[in-house]
Amino acid sequence: MSAQAKTAKEEDEGKFKKTIEQAEKAAADVVDIERLKKRAKHAIEDSKTEAMRLVKRGRYAAEDFVDDTAHHIKREPWRSVGAAFGIGLSLGAVIGLLIGFRNRRTESIEAERRTTTSKDFD
Repeated sequence: MSAQAKTAKEEDEGKFKKTIEQAEKAAADVVDIERLKKRAKHAIEDSKTEAMRLVKRGRYAAEDFVDDTAHHIKREPWRSVGAAFGIGLSLGAVIGLLIGFRNRRTESIEAERRTTTSKDFD
């Protein structure tokens, strides 16, 4: 064989080896991607399961609260009526004060507009 043929053959072998190395690297990357997909899938499933557990716990806690409240009302009905009356009275007072402040504020704004408008015409 001539020197040129040997050089060409060596170049072809080098290119072939390089191609094989790139293919192996790509295959390894695919395997890594598959592992990452599996990890992500498991993480999503775990999160979903944990969320369902939290929802169940919340529902059970709410049911327990309702049951405890019903029991308390049955055990001490007059105290419950008094508490409801007090809460209603307090809430009514707060709403009444807020409405009163709002009306006073609206009246003062309207009075200011009237004085400003009357000054503009003078």
